[in-house]
Amino acid sequence: MYLGIPFLAGIITRFGLIGLEGRDWYEREFVPLVEVPVMPGLVKVALYFQRRFFVQAPLVAGAEQVDDGAARPEPAGARHRQSKDKP
Repeated sequence: MYLGIPFLAGIITRFGLIGLEGRDWYEREFVPLVEVPVMPGLVKVALYFQRRFFVQAPLVAGAEQVDDGAARPEPAGARHRQSKDKP
């Protein structure tokens, strides 16, 4: 859902502005204005979701997890998730 709404908004914006101002204006004026701040924002959102939901995934596919007894920091939100699981 979090990807569907911005995708739909982008489609509506693109076709709406092309219809109002023309394709030349859209590609020459609007796209350069928007693409620079959007790319770092997308990277920030992707990294947030990676930390939030995939923090326990192994770094290398197929790698075994070895318990060497070393203390590791608790993943963000782990206490919150555990407390929700308990009745």
